Amino acid sequence: MFVLAFAVGFVWLTSWLDDMGPPPIDTGFWFPVLMLVLIVVDRPRVRAWLEYGRSSKPGQWRTTRATRIAAWCSILLMGWYGCNLPLWAHQAWKLGDMPRFAGAAAGSAAWFAVILLAVLRRARTRLELVIDEQGIFAAEWRCVVPWRAIDFVLAARKEDDSMRFVLKPDALAGFSDFVRRRNGFLDLDLAATPLTASAALDALRAACPTLEIRRLRSAGLVLPVRGATDIVEADL
Repeated sequence: MFVLAFAVGFVWLTSWLDDMGPPPIDTGFWFPVLMLVLIVVDRPRVRAWLEYGRSSKPGQWRTTRATRIAAWCSILLMGWYGCNLPLWAHQAWKLGDMPRFAGAAAGSAAWFAVILLAVLRRARTRLELVIDEQGIFAAEWRCVVPWRAIDFVLAARKEDDSMRFVLKPDALAGFSDFVRRRNGFLDLDLAATPLTASAALDALRAACPTLEIRRLRSAGLVLPVRGATDIVEADL
């Protein structure tokens, strides 16, 4: 909701500022170029090629190069569009148009704050996933989940890059608010890691052979309900 409101506000602001004249910098050329890069780096073969020769510790996976390239392309695209805001502010200042100057200055501050946040959260390499004898750590969870706290794992179709960990109800008290607010249902997104769903399942089985893994008969990953008919009870 916040992203939608921010986007609508930015469109309205640029339309209002455009009354002073066309944008100082034409962004038309870079948009298709960056979009093409985003499409290319999302290809499985390209993602695999970018990871070639990259060393990592056993059981640890960092942010893929493809994910970082895609993040930087998005940030450059945002920055390229947003760079007109301070130029519009300068133009409004010279014209003595204080309302538009204030709008352009505030828009510039907000826009580049979003870009800075995106750089800090998306464009940097970080430890995304750790699977070892202690348990599993995911950056999006912000904690380590020990094996004894996991009831079972839900895996969707093989081509999906996500899975869901269902924690035991009596183990929730020892976790942070982030985990408790999700009622013990933790989604693991593998998109930022070099792992496929099958490789992740192999790593889970190797670290904890007794871990129960269930697959969904239906497509997609839905909120599990104990006893639901679309969950295969057998460990696959």
